[in-house]
Amino acid sequence: MAKEVQMSIKMESVLRDQFMAAAAQRHRPAAQIIRDLMRLE
Repeated sequence: MAKEVQMSIKMESVLRDQFMAAAAQRHRPAAQIIRDLMRLE
């Protein structure tokens, strides 16, 4: 990919906290998990 951009989304703080905890439990950056999900066909 040539350029990187940022994307902002709004969500409840509880949902964010749960997602960040799940990412940490898997020892993976949250951004990587989101990118992987976006690449699913």
